[in-house]
Formats: sequence, structure tokens, C-alpha cells
Amino acid sequence: MKIIQNIVVVSTYFILLACVPTQQQIKTAYVQLPPERSYHRGFSLIPLNEDGWIINQKDYNWLILGRYGSSQEETYVISTDIWGPPTVNSQSEFFETIKENQTRNLDTTRYTRIDFDVKPYPKKGEYCARIYIKTEDNAAVTHGGVVDHMILEMLALSCRHPKNTNMAIDVTYSHRHFPVKSDPLFSKKAEVLFDSVEFTDLK
Repeated sequence: MKIIQNIVVVSTYFILLACVPTQQQIKTAYVQLPPERSYHRGFSLIPLNEDGWIINQKDYNWLILGRYGSSQEETYVISTDIWGPPTVNSQSEFFETIKENQTRNLDTTRYTRIDFDVKPYPKKGEYCARIYIKTEDNAAVTHGGVVDHMILEMLALSCRHPKNTNMAIDVTYSHRHFPVKSDPLFSKKAEVLFDSVEFTDLK
């Protein structure tokens, strides 16, 4: 469960993609509109109904989508992750596991944490959390390879699968932007994405 690292890798991919000369552009696949429900191991969801979502990875275990914002430095990412939580006996223990993972996995030499919050998300189940992380990336790679300071905001839904206590699913919506370019609809869009999540039987 390495939310920040996963998002940074994907965001950097899209920045590098934008740097490729037009005549050498890699063929990209886009999410068709209106988006259809996307089925994966133990869950499904509906991507946001917006133009420009590029499919980075889509298979049984993973879904990674990205789109540019008002510039090619600004990126949005939708990503999923499956991880194995330790045995817990209460909701509070599950939340503590999430907090410990995010604290342990933060590279403090690169990132300055601005905000971090974990709250219950009962709409999707007892063992579901809404995670908000806001950090300053002090070594963000921008268009043309320039290193700058940028803000990385993430909202994640993290749930233990209702039919398999050894499996947890993260669905993350993130926005990488310059400090004065925050998105007022960021939280609302994340909620739309989270509300579309449905758990499915494991095969």
C-alpha cells in the first residue's frame, strides 16, 4: 500500500510522454465516453466521465488512468491497488494499519507532508477508510525535465474486501499541481469515483 510512490511513478510517466516529439508519439488508448464499468479482481468501478483519460494499465489486477490538467505539468491519476492487510479485530486497528503504512512509506527527503487524514467511509462498509494526503514534492519533474516544487493531493478509498479478510483494495484519485492551481472540484470528483466502486466475488 504505497499510495504516494505509485502516484508519482504514474505522474512522471505522463510527463515524459508529453516530452516525446509528435512524430515519435507512443500510441495511446483513451477511455471511451461515456465510460463503462471496469471489472477487476474483487471489485469494479466506473471511471470519471471526462475527456482525455489515458489508459496506462488495465488488466485483472490493475487499473491506472491519467489525464493532463490545464498544462502538461498538471496531471490527474486514477489508480487501484490490491494489498494484504494484517489480521485485525476492529475497524480502529485497520485504520491504524493504514496510518502506519503511509507514515513508513513517505520519503521525507523529497516530500513535505502538509495534511494527512483517515476517516471511516461507511457507505462502502465497516472496514473502509477515506484517506486524504497532501504533500509538497520538492523534486517534481516537469515538462522538459525541469525539477520544481509541486503539490500532490490524493484522496483514496481503502477497503478490506467484505468476503476476504486477507485482501484490501485501494482506489486513489490524485492531482499534481503547482501551489496556486488547486482544483475546487477535486473532492467532489473523488466522491463520484468512490461511490461507483462495487465489490465482486473473487474467482
